[in-house]
Amino acid sequence: MIHIPSSLRENILTTYSEQGRLWLEALPSLVETYLQLWNLDVIGKIENQTFNFVLRVRLRQDGTHAILKAGPHKKGRLREAEMLLAYNSGGLAPALLNFSEKDGILLLAAVEPGDSLESALVGGSISEVLSTEKAALMMTQVLNQVTLRSANKKISSIEIWGLGFEKFLRESCRGVVFPPTLIERADEVFKFLHSTSTEQILLHGDLHHANILLNGRGDLLLIDPKGVYGDPAFEVGAFMRNPIQTLCDHPALDQILIERISIFSDVLKLDRQRIWGWSFSQSVLAAIWTVEDKSRDYRQWIKVAEAFLRIENKI
Repeated sequence: MIHIPSSLRENILTTYSEQGRLWLEALPSLVETYLQLWNLDVIGKIENQTFNFVLRVRLRQDGTHAILKAGPHKKGRLREAEMLLAYNSGGLAPALLNFSEKDGILLLAAVEPGDSLESALVGGSISEVLSTEKAALMMTQVLNQVTLRSANKKISSIEIWGLGFEKFLRESCRGVVFPPTLIERADEVFKFLHSTSTEQILLHGDLHHANILLNGRGDLLLIDPKGVYGDPAFEVGAFMRNPIQTLCDHPALDQILIERISIFSDVLKLDRQRIWGWSFSQSVLAAIWTVEDKSRDYRQWIKVAEAFLRIENKI
């Protein structure tokens, strides 16, 4: 029997309401259908599921380990499948073994051992500096890649994401008390960077520590691409503000952010102020998303955003 984690259930119901409830009701039957259709055996579950249902499986014909992934946003899964195919062509992502456009189901080759850069950093098996350097080197390939296989699939711009600031203000911040002028400043910085961008490329959109996995050879592979067009320096923002649970209360938070900006700027040849601006504004946007999703403590993101303000003139 398919078990749906309570955290996943809560997030889906909060975000997708009635559509989410119907998807959750249909999920066990849907998963069982694809287990049979693709000749798969369940071998384990994955913890910390947030907005997608994920299972560890094995292909019956050859014993290959794989990951079965399902989500309520079918268009998002289609975009993810296309981007994974493109990234995999450059050796940056696990192989996409199968995909159902109709139901938004993906079957990915498992990454072994599959530890994330986040678990390695938090667990102490890799240093802060080395994890950032390895991620920066990976991003040089990411930013010089992706061409989608289907050019007719609509990909949004980061400009759409940036509308979240004004929307949040119109809704009176949903009763949440943010530091004075923080949203206005982030909105101003976001708009300035977008309007002065000289290049709009296809980005992963959420390339942080938990979405970077290590295989047995020590190579880095990315997962969970969002797919969004934007300024190259935007890609760094998700990594800069994570892993949030340990970063926000770190006694050396300001210095960590300064060092990360320096490394990314040197390796990627990107302007430090643009990295700072995208990272700051995205931290505020992450706080807004957290309030909207009711999924985590938005104040964690605010702490990081305020740290970015403190270091503005130190980079």
